[in-house]
Amino acid sequence: MKKTILLILILLLLGGCASVKESLYDPVDPDDPTIILIEVEDGMTPNEIAGLLDEKSLISTSLAFTNYLKENGLDGSIQPGTYELSPSMSLAEIVNAMVLSSDFGTITITIPEGYEVRNIVDLLEAEGLIDRERFLDVLENGQFDYDFLEGIDRSHHLEGFLFPDTYEFYLDASEEEIIDKLLANFEYRFKDEFYTRMKELDMDLNRLITLASIVEREAADSEERAIISSVFHNRIEDGMMLESCATVQYILKERKPILSYDDMAIESAYNTYINEGLPPAPIANPGLASIEAALYPADTDYFFFVLKSDEATTHYFAHTFEEHEENIRISEEGVNE
Repeated sequence: MKKTILLILILLLLGGCASVKESLYDPVDPDDPTIILIEVEDGMTPNEIAGLLDEKSLISTSLAFTNYLKENGLDGSIQPGTYELSPSMSLAEIVNAMVLSSDFGTITITIPEGYEVRNIVDLLEAEGLIDRERFLDVLENGQFDYDFLEGIDRSHHLEGFLFPDTYEFYLDASEEEIIDKLLANFEYRFKDEFYTRMKELDMDLNRLITLASIVEREAADSEERAIISSVFHNRIEDGMMLESCATVQYILKERKPILSYDDMAIESAYNTYINEGLPPAPIANPGLASIEAALYPADTDYFFFVLKSDEATTHYFAHTFEEHEENIRISEEGVNE
């Protein structure tokens, strides 16, 4: 409050002094390029947006922001969305980044939950945003300043860490800028409490996201994510093979509904029918719900599950193999109870 009152007095007393006013539009910290994600929700007023930016120390004051909008005829021009901003950006740069329109040459892309890197590459290439080979090279070798990437094997092309969401990209964005935006969103979504919970589970980030990716690909029904997660947690704790069809589908690069015995015998580190524990890296890019399910599984004694029928999206769950065999019989008969 004192800062706002002081600014009002300065502007009233020195309203004709352009240098004073313009200094309020300078970067808060020109030497701090830290990316901060800001979410502008539909219906937010300029004052509310200003307060959000001020709270994150991205602008000198809320009043400076709203004054800038009025001076440039931009009241009501800021669009809802998630924006990457930093203290090193001037007020003009921040506003320009948030006033998205066709004049700025942007495109909206939705990356669905459960997409693999290859699917994301196909999507971005089809929109003419990337060069496929360069994008894959940057995924493996590009420099990105995120602590969560420490210890991650980049040869897997950051599978699992390209957060699925709806994005607004500039048409001339580089491969580095596109990937950075996806990684910044992952950092923003992965809360501090998740790291605490991860330690409680004695898991590192790669293992956690790998499990979340399997849950994402196995759970067709959102209400079953935590239960399916519990099955895999129980199997890991009991030293059992995970036997996840989704991991074999990842090897095949095909979402084959029914696996053959030859499929399940493929020699690969990703084949959880022949290898104990989790695969070496994620098999898809999981959404927040699957990450939370991997962190907070349901409390069950289940070790098996099978789809209720070929057309179903929900599963029968079982504690013993005998119960599982009976569930398979019911499933094959197509009885969706």
